[in-house]
Amino acid sequence: MRASLLQRAEYKEWSGPQSPDSTTIPYAFSERVPHDKCWLVLSASGRTFNSSREALWLYAIAPPASYASNGFSPPLRPDIFGPSIVSQFNTPPIKGATQLSPGGVTINSNEIVCESANSQSSVKFLPVFRSFFLPPDWMLAAVQASNSGGGSGFFLTFSAMIIPLDLGEEI
Repeated sequence: MRASLLQRAEYKEWSGPQSPDSTTIPYAFSERVPHDKCWLVLSASGRTFNSSREALWLYAIAPPASYASNGFSPPLRPDIFGPSIVSQFNTPPIKGATQLSPGGVTINSNEIVCESANSQSSVKFLPVFRSFFLPPDWMLAAVQASNSGGGSGFFLTFSAMIIPLDLGEEI
């Protein structure tokens, strides 16, 4: 990868809405990739703001499902989430999406965020040296695992280092 290309890298961060209660698990959406661009995603991480161990997953959402949120949280069409589990209505997996981060919520799982009452920690969504292209009109989403629950005031933030590219641009 050319150094001149890396100079164009942008840091982006997206936060989801605060959960009103335990029926809504934390999530956040990115904006859609512009229709005349693609993103080279170099890294991504996420964090929650509550005081327990949580599992977070990163997804890439393809059109037409990506049109559901139109860049807004909560999504304008909540049916992109999976079926309701117990009393939670916005659970993974996300319809029309590809899971990018490792899956599972075991105690040794890479996507577990460990938090204490005085600090927040983040989870790295992508393995080292694993970048990917996100096509036009796709978007990213981070969602807390459904068995982690939710709670009043909980929310999730995720960030990515991206390089926006013109379609057909050589790298």
